[in-house]
Amino acid sequence: MENNNNPFNLRYILENNKLSGTNFLDWEMNLRIVLNCERKLYILETDPPKTPDANSRASELTSFKKYEDDARDVKCIIMDSMTAELQRFHADMEVRPMIQRLRDLYQGQPQNSAAHTLNRVPSKAVESTPYELWRGRKSSFSYFKIWGCEAYVKRLMTSNKLEPKSDKVIFVGYPKETRGYEFYHPSDNKIFVARNGTFLEKEFLSAITSGRKFWFREEL
Repeated sequence: MENNNNPFNLRYILENNKLSGTNFLDWEMNLRIVLNCERKLYILETDPPKTPDANSRASELTSFKKYEDDARDVKCIIMDSMTAELQRFHADMEVRPMIQRLRDLYQGQPQNSAAHTLNRVPSKAVESTPYELWRGRKSSFSYFKIWGCEAYVKRLMTSNKLEPKSDKVIFVGYPKETRGYEFYHPSDNKIFVARNGTFLEKEFLSAITSGRKFWFREEL
């Protein structure tokens, strides 16, 4: 990896704003800026070359080695810019599958949550909301929650009495086919649906207004 003491090195942007999950869009933008400046953005945008044969031309072998070196460096940059929790779940993945997995997990959820909210909020342009036109009744707003805030969700079963009865998770959206909420569980690296949870919205808003980074940390 390049020397981070280089005054023109932009990697400090990622080091100071590590990917925690809810900041994915800003993190990906910063990542692309850094890789573009280092001329390694192609690792994210192009398919990896086929492994050349032993008797391939020297230029093909050199080109393939450069790709491997750049891909290894890009993965180090990405891993170094993640929280320790996310590092554990992506350490064995190659760069492009890793980025696609992160996009599926974090990019689609905010958009779905925003669409869910906008379909139920009135506007000056139309008298009825899309939800009212589809369902024939007004929507309730009492269940709306702040996207990205932490929450506690009760476990259905525990193997022993010493285990915690609730898991600390992140609220990431609303399910389409049932009532409840979608939560992201970092330890399992999965999104699941639960009917209820204890949402830490006040803490989330307090962290934002104070300017403090509000990254998820699993309770031990």
